[in-house]
Amino acid sequence: MEIIPTYALYGEQAAIDDWLHWETLAARSRVYRFNISPHRHEGLFQIVHLKSGAAEVTLDGDVHTIAGPALVVVPALTVHGFVFSENVDGIILTLFERDVRAAFAGSPDIQAALRQPQILRDALSIESIGHEMRVLTQEADWRSPARAAALRARISLVLVGIYRAFRDVDCQDGGRAPDRSTVLMRAFSEMVDREFRHHHPVGYYASALGITAQHLNRICRAVLDSSASNVIEKRLLLEARRHLMFTSFSVKEIAIGLGFSDPAYFSRVFSRGVGQSPSRYREKTLISAVEEP
Repeated sequence: MEIIPTYALYGEQAAIDDWLHWETLAARSRVYRFNISPHRHEGLFQIVHLKSGAAEVTLDGDVHTIAGPALVVVPALTVHGFVFSENVDGIILTLFERDVRAAFAGSPDIQAALRQPQILRDALSIESIGHEMRVLTQEADWRSPARAAALRARISLVLVGIYRAFRDVDCQDGGRAPDRSTVLMRAFSEMVDREFRHHHPVGYYASALGITAQHLNRICRAVLDSSASNVIEKRLLLEARRHLMFTSFSVKEIAIGLGFSDPAYFSRVFSRGVGQSPSRYREKTLISAVEEP
């Protein structure tokens, strides 16, 4: 079985640290001669707003030809690829899948809708959603006071607009229902997001999913080319990086908050997974922030 590449952003193995990323379709696709081969993201949710130009879109094996204006919604683990025309205009917005779920924790119907890959072609809906995306990206670039709160509010507006559009318009041609392995992997990822601080063994998650630990590992390797234990560790390390970047907690406090009784062991785990100590990682992050124009 050929392994489908799993990236943070396309072509990049390192995880993104900020919880929102955006760029133009021209800038992203030109690097790859406008042909982005099929791949998937382990924990990212993407919205592709095609303002003009054309694209051939692959979603979980189904191929669709679209022309702007159009909107493509790509949840985590969806296998997707694009062949864009050279005159493509638009943006691609990337969020963490878990933040999308958290935004609608009390709305299972919205969560369920946003777990499915979709293509939207209704011009009026796309115009409205496109406006919200432009305001969101402007907010992301300003770095104004209360930026984080404003971004979360703007993200929610974009996602609600998408949900309403798919309820109001018959546009269910975005992709077939995910297979059982993908369904189980999404359920596993959601459990890891809730439970990673408790350091449960792989068997705990497998039992909750009604499968064996060996089966869970097989699914993880088939879908993500990674072991189940590595998926859990990567989630811990992502949270550790975010605390080191965005809080003033000490390394010891971060370790305790992430369920490590021994801060020295936390530092060893972090160093092994990230390639540098927590203190060095924080130091380099602060230097980069100061140097950023």
